[in-house]
Amino acid sequence: MCGIAGVFFKKRTDEKLLHRFESLVREKQHQRGPDEFNRFDVLPNLFFFHNMLSIIDIGNARQPMSDDNGVITYNGEVYNYRDLKYADEKYEKKSDTEVLLKGLSREYLSFLDKTNSMFGFGYFNKHSQRLTICRDRIGIKPLYFINNEEVFAFASTITPLALFSKKNLNYQKLWQFYLNRAFKAPATIFDDIFEVPAGNYLEFDVPTQKASAIQTWWTRNAVEDKYTDETEIIESVESLMNDAIRNRLVADVPVGLFLSGGVDSSLVAALTAKQTSNLNAFTVSFHDEKYDESPYAKQVCRQFGINYNEIKVSANDFLGNIENWIGIQDDIVADPSALLLYKISEYASSMKYRVLLAGEGSDELFGGYNAYKYFDWSQRAYRMVGKNVPFKKGLVNMFRDNSKKYNFLYNCLNEPYFYGTALIFEPHLLNELLADHNIESPKRVRNLKEAMDLDIKDRLPNDVLTRSDRSTSGTAVELRVPFLAHQLVNYSAGISQDLLMKDKTPKYLVKKLACKYFEPSFVHRKKVGFDLPIRAWLSNELKGLLEENIRHSVQKDFINVGVIEQCFHLHTQKNIDYASKLWAFLCLELSYRYLSKIA
Repeated sequence: MCGIAGVFFKKRTDEKLLHRFESLVREKQHQRGPDEFNRFDVLPNLFFFHNMLSIIDIGNARQPMSDDNGVITYNGEVYNYRDLKYADEKYEKKSDTEVLLKGLSREYLSFLDKTNSMFGFGYFNKHSQRLTICRDRIGIKPLYFINNEEVFAFASTITPLALFSKKNLNYQKLWQFYLNRAFKAPATIFDDIFEVPAGNYLEFDVPTQKASAIQTWWTRNAVEDKYTDETEIIESVESLMNDAIRNRLVADVPVGLFLSGGVDSSLVAALTAKQTSNLNAFTVSFHDEKYDESPYAKQVCRQFGINYNEIKVSANDFLGNIENWIGIQDDIVADPSALLLYKISEYASSMKYRVLLAGEGSDELFGGYNAYKYFDWSQRAYRMVGKNVPFKKGLVNMFRDNSKKYNFLYNCLNEPYFYGTALIFEPHLLNELLADHNIESPKRVRNLKEAMDLDIKDRLPNDVLTRSDRSTSGTAVELRVPFLAHQLVNYSAGISQDLLMKDKTPKYLVKKLACKYFEPSFVHRKKVGFDLPIRAWLSNELKGLLEENIRHSVQKDFINVGVIEQCFHLHTQKNIDYASKLWAFLCLELSYRYLSKIA
């Protein structure tokens, strides 16, 4: 986990602006790479920067790195870098950075096809005078850019780029945020700052000062029912997971585990313990026992000889961190559980750990979310009775005040569509919120495999991996996610839909594999999720802050604030849960106010 940045001045180099940008990169991306900060003057008007978190070839692999052919500033890992060295090439370092630099010089982006990796990088070819910025296949690492009359600039976070932005709220893409609690790449909160989508790249030609369109270098295999043998599938998934973990243990520092006690992180722990010794796991426990899975995490550690490390928290421990969190997560995702991951990461960092494995991605690849189950139910209900029910509109309108129930019933009585797991403002309410503006039709799908594919290509890079990146990088920890090895992501696209939720069991195949390592009672217990008491906070501790932002909303010219006021009324006076909608509104308000102050 590092921080990268670069800026090209299209006219003359503005030394004052350059100094300010450098300061922002140094300060605002410091936690991403606290070990060392470096600047490299590529050209008289092109500058690269790097915030270093040393993990491989510590103390030697300084960045930005240059050779006779090019210069690179790079955030990420090429796990199989030792296998990718050219026999006829001389390497001066023992790092993956030099292997990537020379690979790009020889093969350009074709080299990336051979890598097991996660990354965001800026690479300048000295011969072609071309600057390329590129993001990994799945979108594990972030990468943003701005291209205006004065500069072409890129960075790991939005905050330094805000210096060059006009800071206009991206109102045309507000529907994305309010639909799924996150902006969707290439869109961001500002209409002139963009994110490179997962598996994509962009080229900037220095002589002509022209940027290419965003282009794709990798995409997931098409979904199909290619693999149907349950036993073979489980064996293949286990083999691919073992390979993924073996790759993600490559480091010159200790590698630990995030261990919640749930099935995904426990399976990662079991498979990792087979490959390494003296393994440490980090767990959070709660004073409220109904949320506490730490006893299961302890059980996993005892069973596999893993060192157990626990931090005990209560929900109120997070309340004072909310506004600070807005600054850390500058590309805001309105997911309060991200604060929990931040707390565990902070604890692991205090124990001198800077690399941790986690179970992210399993739910999207193997059908673990309740949203998939509800989607399946609504499809069945529609096929069985929904087509023939009279007075549909009247029935649905009985639940007009409760948007979640309204949307579920609407889907049961009409042809169901899936809009993403993290559905915040249901389509009917989204149209009311943005009634005065034309909005794009959200992408929608019609079956389970397409629903999961949508989440893999949208929810993972724009939501889950963004908040996980900020949660961990904000404490100088690198997160590695074995379930999202591209080989497994591709393989899962071919698994028969009938096996994903077999016997009405979410994540059936992963649970079947987990039963090789744990008792069925451990694997099939009721899933416990930790939820901060946002619902209560918005009616109490955060009520004043929310009311103030509703009254003086920066979005008042672009949304129907009356819809937010109605949500607030129903939430606080009628005890109908609108917490996720109000939280999304508040996060966007606070994030815009924070970023707008960058100058």
